[in-house]
Amino acid sequence: MEYKIIKNDYFDLIEIKNDNSLVLSVSDLGAGIYKIEYNGNIMNYGPKEPAVYADPKFYHGKTIGRFAGRIKAAKWRDYQFVANENSNLLHSGKYGAHDKVFKYRIQECDNYTKVVFRTSDSGKKSLFPGVFNLEVTYKVYRNVDKFEIIFKTRVTEDCVVNLTNHAYYCLGSESLDDLKMKINCSNYVAVDHELIPTEIKPVDRVFDFRKMKRVTRDIYDKDLQAATSTGYDHLFILDTKNAAKPQLILKNDEISMKIYTDFEAIQFYANCYPADFVNLHDKKDALYLAAALEPQLNTFDIEHTVQKKDEVRKNRIVYKFDSIK
Repeated sequence: MEYKIIKNDYFDLIEIKNDNSLVLSVSDLGAGIYKIEYNGNIMNYGPKEPAVYADPKFYHGKTIGRFAGRIKAAKWRDYQFVANENSNLLHSGKYGAHDKVFKYRIQECDNYTKVVFRTSDSGKKSLFPGVFNLEVTYKVYRNVDKFEIIFKTRVTEDCVVNLTNHAYYCLGSESLDDLKMKINCSNYVAVDHELIPTEIKPVDRVFDFRKMKRVTRDIYDKDLQAATSTGYDHLFILDTKNAAKPQLILKNDEISMKIYTDFEAIQFYANCYPADFVNLHDKKDALYLAAALEPQLNTFDIEHTVQKKDEVRKNRIVYKFDSIK
């Protein structure tokens, strides 16, 4: 295995190449994924230019915390946050982990190379209670085309905590029309016109990915198109909490990606709100080009996400890539 550090005006990029076919490039800004290459193809999707990637309004590939998702009225218990999406708080707002420069160290081991990112938030600007300590570790394996992310958190006061990585995936395909997906999920979280959770519902035809199906097969359903998202931007609750088997499989005719996680749910967002940038594939951002797949806690009941004072919490996501013969 080999790695190198590439510096630009906005962040440090740590590029790790394993002994097979995987190259992972991660950034100290947001402890984020910048680029994933497998068999010479770019697996993920996001801004190509460092200045655009560094813009805090873009979450592509970055760690989201303290709280991934939306908090209604930007308020939890007696804590009033600064709204950044209508009257709500999205992805922790201006002072979230996605816009922090993390300290990092690189360690080479026998079977993998890892990058350990660390940061903390005092709460003075974010307005969340207590000091939040966050460690994000990326491990790239030597002889298997997989990498994993390990989140480790500790808070000095009770606080809502929900971590995820906000990477978008396309597996080298032109759009989601070329991809199929399976999620081990029988229930999803319905949302209102502001994308705030309203109820847990059994999957119907549109939301049923329990068997492999084309990602966009039902995306033009009239009810889904009439919603604010005009597509998928929903939390899928996993049937079992089992990190030993793939909870989500995404594939095209040549490549499959399997996601293993001990999180309880996965947010699936179908790039429903294109922005003005050139992506890693040298194309302009456009509707339904990639899928943000974000393993996380079940946030339907926000109290379920509360991390207790001095509790240490760890969660893991594993991404494995294979060629389809």
